[in-house]
Amino acid sequence: PVIAHNFLMAAREAGITQKQYRENPELAFKCMSAAVEKYDLDGVWFDIDTTLLASACGASVAYPEDLAAVVDGVQPRAIEDLPEIVDQVDLLASERVRRYLETVEMFVEWGNRTDRFIRVTAGQGPFSLACLLTGMDEFMVALTDPDCEENVNRLLDATYDVALKMHELCYAQGAHMTGYGNSSEGCSVVSPAVFRRFAKELEARLAADLNALRSGEAVHLRRFDFRKHDGYDEAARPWLEVPAKAPV
Repeated sequence: PVIAHNFLMAAREAGITQKQYRENPELAFKCMSAAVEKYDLDGVWFDIDTTLLASACGASVAYPEDLAAVVDGVQPRAIEDLPEIVDQVDLLASERVRRYLETVEMFVEWGNRTDRFIRVTAGQGPFSLACLLTGMDEFMVALTDPDCEENVNRLLDATYDVALKMHELCYAQGAHMTGYGNSSEGCSVVSPAVFRRFAKELEARLAADLNALRSGEAVHLRRFDFRKHDGYDEAARPWLEVPAKAPV
């Protein structure tokens, strides 16, 4: 299906701010569905920003009036404390997650009625979520410190459970397909050795679990070069989304 990752443009064309878009399910649904109809697309790619799961896990997040929300670069919690905190996260306790799922439900009802495809971003993948919660600099340093390896793996196990749960919630609302962002494990950020050591097994596990949930599932990796991260195809994913200029 031909769909567009266009929530910023759709909100601008509808005359609403990103604050309104992320806080009002009705407005988010109306502006995105209007864009689908205006450009005669086959479906909608519903997304809101990269902070949805991180905010539900208690990360420090900035919410600009008319830009997508972003996680603050410096996070207040140490990596050794995060696994226990993340293990206790209840996604449905987050107002942002509840609003997001409410919007998904609207899209599903509309999509089934108008024969439109509903693709939903279920937040960040385990590796990127761990990075956001720790802070980019701190997480990258931890990946290279043997003394931190146990804490990194404990955190990745915890973020894995949160990420998988969000996919389950989206499918429970009737989404036709889910996807997630995991750009932090791409070769523009980490080396192939780091990918194989910390991320490859997680991707294979998530592929298996999501394939068991539903056949349509995608992973999004920005600036990803498959020639440098060998073994990624072993995750057996039904879809991969890459930039048009990616050397695939």
